[in-house]
Amino acid sequence: MCRLIAIACSLTIAAGTVLAADLPVTLSVAETGGLARPAWPVTSGVPLPRGAASKTSQLALKDASGKAVPCQFDAVTRWPDGSLKWVELNFQSDLAAGAAKKYSLAKGQPAATPESLRLTENADAITVHTGAISFTIPKKSGRIIGRVSIADKPVLEGRGIEIVGAGATGDGTTFSSLSGTVEQVTIERTGPMMVRIHLVLTCSSKAGLPYIDVAKSRRKYKQKTGDWFKVRVRIRAYAGKPFINMRVSLTHAGPMDDSSDA
Repeated sequence: MCRLIAIACSLTIAAGTVLAADLPVTLSVAETGGLARPAWPVTSGVPLPRGAASKTSQLALKDASGKAVPCQFDAVTRWPDGSLKWVELNFQSDLAAGAAKKYSLAKGQPAATPESLRLTENADAITVHTGAISFTIPKKSGRIIGRVSIADKPVLEGRGIEIVGAGATGDGTTFSSLSGTVEQVTIERTGPMMVRIHLVLTCSSKAGLPYIDVAKSRRKYKQKTGDWFKVRVRIRAYAGKPFINMRVSLTHAGPMDDSSDA
């Protein structure tokens, strides 16, 4: 059975205080969920002082022994002089239950990173290969996750998201991402350790109806359209891992009608 969603990392990450001091910066990673986590994905943002480094290729993440460990560095923001201001780190840490480890972000030669994580894209879908599984993210349907495969053998297909509206008789209309539209599919991060993809989808009924009746919405809120459900999804996949991290948020576009008017 393929486990697709990692609900929580149960890791805490703390970066040392960064003021005007130069590198290195100390990071502490602690396991707080009571489970052993071999090669567990870790993501952390680290602020850097002005002028500390101009390129991510100048940075290395080192363990307590001083050995560089594989890490993906992404520049998030820069100082006015072009040097790095915030850097996102993605790496993997071996942690026993309840254990903690220290790392340091310093200037130096970065460690070689694995080549198992790959991303391909065409007009219809994005395909992610982690080295343990592969899966598609459709661009034109609301399935969110399309086909999932292990060793090129399909194991399941995504079904999208469904929301059941509260009807007067308890059998409200079902609003589905499969009946809605895909508004956005964006590759936010891509690298050897982690990829992050952002989706925005609209959910509607099979008839394309919005959540709130358009006529009621016009009368009560003086607007032209009814309310719609939108789903925002961020998907993270990691090198060598048979699971993904998926964060889903539901937003309501338009005024929330209490449907008290006739």
